[in-house]
Amino acid sequence: NPTLVGDFSIEKIVSGSAVVDPDFEFSFEYSTDDGATWVPVDGVLAGSANAWTSPSFNAGTTVQVREIAPAGGFWAEPTFTVDGIAVDEPVEFTIGAESTVAVVVTNPTSTGDFSIEKVVSGSADVDPDLEFSFEYSTDGGATWVAVDGVLAGADNAWTSPAFNTGTE
Repeated sequence: NPTLVGDFSIEKIVSGSAVVDPDFEFSFEYSTDDGATWVPVDGVLAGSANAWTSPSFNAGTTVQVREIAPAGGFWAEPTFTVDGIAVDEPVEFTIGAESTVAVVVTNPTSTGDFSIEKVVSGSADVDPDLEFSFEYSTDGGATWVAVDGVLAGADNAWTSPAFNTGTE
């Protein structure tokens, strides 16, 4: 009798409002010995066209899959499905004969913004139309973005564009 085999695939989905580089690579690991050893799966890109497919395993093999947390501070907890059914990590399933088990990992992302408000205090008269300028940096001070035309007062606060959560 021939040995029946199957495999599994890992598909990565990125959801939410953060901007993620389309070349951002995600990493996973899988185990076929109940977690005693883990095999790395690197370079998985988001999108169904980029799903990674495992080598073949004997039908009946139990496999565990886990994600290595992606870099960056804007990732929410991932969700996992196996053949369309929600499961917890580490994902565990059994290889079927002549079939591919579909593992889908979805990582929600988030964005945030900040605001600048100019407060003028003291007894001096300040022209209410006096505009103030500021600068901000999101790359450790290598480059700066000018913010011009901020008027004093809470009603005149300037709000930044959206940034990936965790941007410094």
